[in-house]
Formats: sequence, C-alpha cells, structure tokens
Amino acid sequence: MSDEGVDDEREALLTIAHGAVVTSGGVSATHVLTAVTEFVLARGLGPVTYGVYAVAWRVAQLLVRLVPLGSVATLQRYLPAYEGSPERRSRVAGVAFGTTAVVGLVIAVGVWVLAPRIDAVTVSHPSFPSAMRLFGALVGLSGFVMLYAALFRAATFPAPGRAVCG
Repeated sequence: MSDEGVDDEREALLTIAHGAVVTSGGVSATHVLTAVTEFVLARGLGPVTYGVYAVAWRVAQLLVRLVPLGSVATLQRYLPAYEGSPERRSRVAGVAFGTTAVVGLVIAVGVWVLAPRIDAVTVSHPSFPSAMRLFGALVGLSGFVMLYAALFRAATFPAPGRAVCG
C-alpha cells in the first residue's frame, strides 16, 4: 500500500474517532442533564404531580415517534438525490411538511379527546388531562423540529452514488 493510501486511511480513522468522542460526550451530557432535570422535577413537584408529569411525558415520547410518519428518512434520501431539480426538492419537502402537519394535528386532536379516558385508566388525577393535552400539542410541534433538522442533514449528505471523500 502506498504512503498516500495509508495517510488517507489514517485521516479517515482519525475523523471517525473524533466524531465518536464528540458524539459520546454529547450523549453523556444529555443523560446527565436529563437525570438532573428529572431529579429537580421530582423534588419540586412532589410525588403525585411528578407521577402525572412522568406518565404524560412517556405517552408523549411514544407519540413523537409517529408524527413525522417517515418524512425524516424521505427528506434524507430524496433531497440529495434531486440536487439538480429544485422543483422536485420543493415538492418532496412540501409533502413531508404537509404529512407531518396532518399527522401532528390528528395526534393532537386524538390526545385532546382521549386525555380524560387515558386519565381514567392510568393515574386518575385532575391535572392529568390538561398536562396530556399540553404534551399532545407539543408532540405535533416536535414533528416540525425533526423535519427542520432532517432538512439540514439532507443538505450535508451527498447524493446516492456519489463519493463522500474526494
């Protein structure tokens, strides 16, 4: 193997290692901040109110995964592929945002309607339906945050079949 090939391989490995260190640091910081936030909420809210928050938050986390309905993967796959066609890229992004808006609205309305029923079968606390309804609205909005992030990631990915390095 030539020296140039070894240097390229070493540079690629260093880049991967650097990315792994940055990613693991970010993940660790996220876990620490989550633990501290949960501790502060548990101490500040008290056991009953914290239980209401925890159940509503878990249900909302499950629903957040449904909101984009495949739009994130679609944006990351097709926006780079349609690099030379701004009309097709706009159409793909428009359909992704439209789908997310409709699914987010359906989930928010569903949570609004079902919040009292979920309360009845879970915690039976008077503040649960309003907390669940608030999280239901936030679930819909989180879909748009996920799509904007996907747009930025798609802008940095090469089109399929293109070389990533040189």
